[in-house]
Amino acid sequence: MIHNIIASTPEYRRMADDLQSGRAPVEIAGLSGIHKAALCATASLSGPVLVVTPDEAAATRMAEDINAFLRREDAALLFPVRELVLRDIEGSSRDYEHARLRVLGRVLSGDCPVVVASLEAAMQFLPPAEVLRENTLVLKPGDTCEISALTERLVHAGYERRDQVDGTCQFAQRGGILDFYPPDSPAPIRVEFWGDEIDTVSAFDLDTQRRVDTMRAASITPAREVLYPSAEWLCKRLAQQSSALRGKAGVKAKELIAADIARLEGGLSLNNLDKYLPLIYPQPATLFDYMRSATLFVSELVTARETVKNSMWQFYEDLSILMEEGILFKGCERFALEPAEVLSILQKNGGVLLDTFARTVPDLRLGDLINVNGIALSPWGGDLTLLFDDVDAYLERDFCCVVLAGTGKAAAALRDDLAGHGISAIIVERVDRIAPRTVFITEGRLSSGLELPDSRFAVITHVKSGANPLSAARKRRKKKAGEQIRSLSDLAVGDLVVHSAHGIGVFEGIIKRDIHGVVKDYIKIRYAGTDALFVPVTQLDLVSKYIGPKEDGAVKLNKLNSVEWQNTRKRVKAAVADMAKELIQLYAQRMAVKGYAFSADNEWQREFEERFPYNET
Repeated sequence: MIHNIIASTPEYRRMADDLQSGRAPVEIAGLSGIHKAALCATASLSGPVLVVTPDEAAATRMAEDINAFLRREDAALLFPVRELVLRDIEGSSRDYEHARLRVLGRVLSGDCPVVVASLEAAMQFLPPAEVLRENTLVLKPGDTCEISALTERLVHAGYERRDQVDGTCQFAQRGGILDFYPPDSPAPIRVEFWGDEIDTVSAFDLDTQRRVDTMRAASITPAREVLYPSAEWLCKRLAQQSSALRGKAGVKAKELIAADIARLEGGLSLNNLDKYLPLIYPQPATLFDYMRSATLFVSELVTARETVKNSMWQFYEDLSILMEEGILFKGCERFALEPAEVLSILQKNGGVLLDTFARTVPDLRLGDLINVNGIALSPWGGDLTLLFDDVDAYLERDFCCVVLAGTGKAAAALRDDLAGHGISAIIVERVDRIAPRTVFITEGRLSSGLELPDSRFAVITHVKSGANPLSAARKRRKKKAGEQIRSLSDLAVGDLVVHSAHGIGVFEGIIKRDIHGVVKDYIKIRYAGTDALFVPVTQLDLVSKYIGPKEDGAVKLNKLNSVEWQNTRKRVKAAVADMAKELIQLYAQRMAVKGYAFSADNEWQREFEERFPYNET
């Protein structure tokens, strides 16, 4: 959008020269969040970029702004933190793990300009890149393979068997048809066999379950981060590790290892496979390894180190308890880099520190310090009088002013409004140069505007309340059984909720529970009788609001550990199939009915459409 302008500034050219000449790491001070996003977006046009932020919230904002600058929703991908499942529990969420694998798949394919992660996420151990490649199978029409072997591979790779695929990392088989949904694929994939030969490979729609696009090839990629060659291999490694354990904690660990070996030999999977990550990967990778050739940007390094220090303290507290219980043991207690190792990577490989204020890092030798004179601007809320005043002020100072109007229709309407005020504006797709006393209007939105006083350049962005600050395109919403809960504020005590594995209950608030000396937040769900379920707040995606009908003003609550909920789900699936059949018949009848021709649009209709700030659905 404004990449040429950012790249032409003296500060950016100096940074690029420092990186090319090996005078890194470099610190750039005086940057607000929007300036950091503009700089990273511009750098991504010359090669891949890894951006590390203090926390997940900052990473999300950074990714959104970079995507807005690049005019591509998936140019910058968010790499989230994953909570390791170290205890043997049922119903743990794997959404974050799937999101991470989606990013890694894009990185390995070379189709990922920018990855944004919090420092904690970037420090977590990952499977080495060669392991992901070895566990990826490419399927093409004409290839010969047994469908039973593919289903076994899918199970081993962490996919969940279903009657029908309706989400990521699931698979279903019906005769000679195999459906699966890889974490890094934009759509689920259907492979049709003729005997043992692959006849066709195609993408299909989750809602209609119909094929939409024929594909030349598709890949079965891993659906979990912890992968091992075979159950026999893992059992052997566990037995070797068990024989070396000593002491009281070693006795407990041996008992738990023996139980896990028995499960694996019986053909079962482990719910807490994460705890064996250090054993399975003696030399694990991190996001820094996957993005070794990328330019590394670290936003607010001092703040990021303090944030990670606090989270690691809590993890080490949990770790000591797990070691005492024998769940973890010597050789299986390290799951992430230390902060000092991150500094070593930054010192060795080089990178750029992005800071609001210049700060010294005692353990890091900087090659250069660059100061930027930048100002963040509040977004424009839609009041034309305020916009006219701001634009007039910039033109009087010989500035080049860019106004982000949101949509193309809004840009055309805004150009007419400015013309009515006596300001001539030009609608463009991108701004390649700074033209003094010129106003450009373009599509898109940012979280805030920006000003570069030394370059006499300003960007004003329009963000309406409730509008999507990213772009005009609508993202497909994930299919849910009920109303999705996006934060704890969406719930009130007494609300009916549905847990995906246990059914309908009543939300009774957020409580703190002390589990083996560690205090964490849980949401309490009351079920029939005295049953109660405590769900960690990190697994909120497993819970949705109840939106079904009520009989006589009341809803029958499920009972924990009963088959009632599973039977209900089966009945619902059958009812959905019947409804789909009825809808097909209904739409067939509608297609045969003669339509009604409405009158042509008048001037009021056209004016309303031009100024409508949202995308029609």
